[in-house]
Amino acid sequence: MKPKDYIYKVKIYIDGIEPLIWRRILIQPDLFLTDFHKIVQTTMRWQNFYPHFFERNDKKFGDPYMLDYDKEDFTDYTTIQVKDLLRTEGDIIKYIYDFSDLWSHTIILEEIIHDTKNYFYPFCIEGERECPIEDWGGVEGYYDMIKKLQTPGLPEYENYFELAGEEYDAEYFDLDEINTSLMDGNFGCVEHE
Repeated sequence: MKPKDYIYKVKIYIDGIEPLIWRRILIQPDLFLTDFHKIVQTTMRWQNFYPHFFERNDKKFGDPYMLDYDKEDFTDYTTIQVKDLLRTEGDIIKYIYDFSDLWSHTIILEEIIHDTKNYFYPFCIEGERECPIEDWGGVEGYYDMIKKLQTPGLPEYENYFELAGEEYDAEYFDLDEINTSLMDGNFGCVEHE
């Protein structure tokens, strides 16, 4: 999308994991949460297999028809824009993905930028580390996997190595790859039928 009068610089990180798995991105404040979800998925390199929602002040925003929870607990997010939840620098929202692994993300509005230069948005400006593998048991499962992948002598090592895939690298981060994906349709978010 083309530049706006002002944009947001937000930081996203996965809660409960140290060192942090994080991204800093520039986005349009008038994005609908449905599109912001796609941007979060792409920048964090999730595969968009599972339900999700945003949360602010104990109020949940998601697609009530896609969620298995009581639909009255959710505000339909198809008409809610990012600027409706993030208004001033320092504001925080949560993004919850995969209700069994329960990946909680903190999203912080770090800066409202009025000099928008000539970037196209969204645009990832920095980050660190690869997101966890889907279906690995949340934060606890992630730490267990990392420990076992770093200990080749363990009996479980070969099994974990095979399941994780030899290409998985917890330290991997490719800024150009993320930004190229963000330029694709649906902001590069994987679509499933």
